[in-house]
Amino acid sequence: SPGPCDADAACTNTAGSFTCTCTGGLAGNGEICHDPATTGETCGDAIVLDQAELPKTFAVDTTGTNNDYQMSANVCASITGSSYSAGSSSGDLVYSFTPTTDATFQVTMIDASVDLAFYVVTDCANIDTTCLSHGDLPDQNTFDGVAGTTYFIVVDGYTTGEGTFDFELTQLP
Repeated sequence: SPGPCDADAACTNTAGSFTCTCTGGLAGNGEICHDPATTGETCGDAIVLDQAELPKTFAVDTTGTNNDYQMSANVCASITGSSYSAGSSSGDLVYSFTPTTDATFQVTMIDASVDLAFYVVTDCANIDTTCLSHGDLPDQNTFDGVAGTTYFIVVDGYTTGEGTFDFELTQLP
């Protein structure tokens, strides 16, 4: 059976645990590895998440990524009335998620090195009209997922922020 680490990661056993480290110049937390030059740069090549693996924490590094997306102020359901926009001049990274069952999901941001944000959308060509949830550090927001619908979690910055943070995707009971 497959181990806990990505096929492109080294697994090191420790007493009662393990660590996964991406190899070959790939980025990620070792459980999911991706080519930082191409994978996750757009919604078309988003890093795919699996509902069966939830809850799961993901290590994200937006350093050196392209600035492909942005969210305007006052558009996302979880921050209506907020004057904050996100991503106007920051690199971003995209994850996709297509639930197999209807459920409520929670995205939690933790351990950021800079002022980063996330937003959950259903259409990357129409971020402002399809934004379902938004957050920054420390923050957690929920969205109702419908089976068969693809959701994109865009990890971005508020201004010129690029850096590292972890986010967790959880299916709520």
